[in-house]
Amino acid sequence: MTDVANDGDQGFEMARASDYDLVILDIMLPARDGWSVLSSLRSSGKHTPVLFLTAQDSVADRVRGLEMGAVDI
Repeated sequence: MTDVANDGDQGFEMARASDYDLVILDIMLPARDGWSVLSSLRSSGKHTPVLFLTAQDSVADRVRGLEMGAVDI
């Protein structure tokens, strides 16, 4: 089953409240960006694997995501 959130706030609440096998995030989400969602998830103790799918393609963005706890597939 796949759940879809319309913005970062909703996505964070869904990911915090449920035990997903994987969270797929876009960096440029409305309301709360993907960086903030991942940071908040990790701060709340959630270690669900996170995969960023985004148009942001700089090395700095990739490194930042990995340093924050995103997975490298």
